[in-house]
Amino acid sequence: MPHDYFDVLYDASALASNDVWAVGQRFVTNSVADPTLALIAHWDGSAWAIVPGADQHGRGASLAAVDAVSRDDVWAVGKYESTSSPQSREDPLIQHWDGHAWRVVPVPAIGQDQSPEVPRGLVSLSAASPTDIWALGYYGDNTSGATVSRDAFIHWDGRSWKLVSSPRYPQTTGISSMEDVSAVSANAAWAVGGTLIGFGEHSGAGSSLLERWDGRAWSRVPSPKVSLPLTRVFALGANDVWAVRGGTVVSAEGSQPFGPAGVVHWDGHTWTLGLSLPNTDGTFINDIVAKAANDVWIVGIDGRKPLIRHWNGRRWVTPKGAAPPSDARSVSLGSISRTAQGDVVAFGSDQDRSRTAQTRLWFGCGRPSP
Repeated sequence: MPHDYFDVLYDASALASNDVWAVGQRFVTNSVADPTLALIAHWDGSAWAIVPGADQHGRGASLAAVDAVSRDDVWAVGKYESTSSPQSREDPLIQHWDGHAWRVVPVPAIGQDQSPEVPRGLVSLSAASPTDIWALGYYGDNTSGATVSRDAFIHWDGRSWKLVSSPRYPQTTGISSMEDVSAVSANAAWAVGGTLIGFGEHSGAGSSLLERWDGRAWSRVPSPKVSLPLTRVFALGANDVWAVRGGTVVSAEGSQPFGPAGVVHWDGHTWTLGLSLPNTDGTFINDIVAKAANDVWIVGIDGRKPLIRHWNGRRWVTPKGAAPPSDARSVSLGSISRTAQGDVVAFGSDQDRSRTAQTRLWFGCGRPSP
């Protein structure tokens, strides 16, 4: 799918092997300093097409996550640049596809007690049903002088999005940030994140954080004893939760990667480290999806090569055919999802050998071997 070299797609969601949505950020020109547009693409089984998002009236926007519930019920979240104040600011953005067009859906006010100029945005999205959807984001808190990051959970009940309170952690030597949410049912959802030591882009990794929704409230629960944040989570049930150790932490202070990458698992009693990757530059796990206790997938990048592994209940293996196009220079797999039919869709981008101002979208469909 040809588009501007700086354009980037962050997340994808597959309903079927011929019905895949991907979202991200499109740059107006070949400069990262220029305004951006929300980028939405759709795969129909034979070709990718850019689908116009909701009109932002000239305001910059980007989308960080997408979840397709059905063909006429697709949600995407991110942020946009507000022009309602003298200084441009970031505010949370939600768009919805009804089968015909994308439209903006009202978002509850986040961080009402903060300055209008502090950043606000949404980074994660998970649907348990059409009337039970969670979105997770952040807002800046500058009441203490320095801007720190606070978490924001909002919930869709089939009629509107509502802000739901969540634990707040003491800010002393750094910040905390929740990164991903996974909804199982009306009384079960999980969110992961971590603490950072220090402030700004030079923060160091602290510890992991884990929160659980029980149908009434979000509460903090014991998390894996790893000295890194958790950045992705996929929950199959109360006694089967998978999470990614390390990765890119996104907060009101920006984004920062941490390693080494790994996978941890909750069996209802203890957390165990099931996979630990070498601590090398450019090796990260970007996403995780699970269908059963013996059917878990992760994707990311290992140096300049795509990283894709499958847990078959006994060990982690690299599936056959998990290779980029022969002329690819560098492939990073950013998202993976499972369809109702059992297909696995891994999605990513690469630069071609001509080094022209183009990127391509690479993905594969298939079912895991028995």
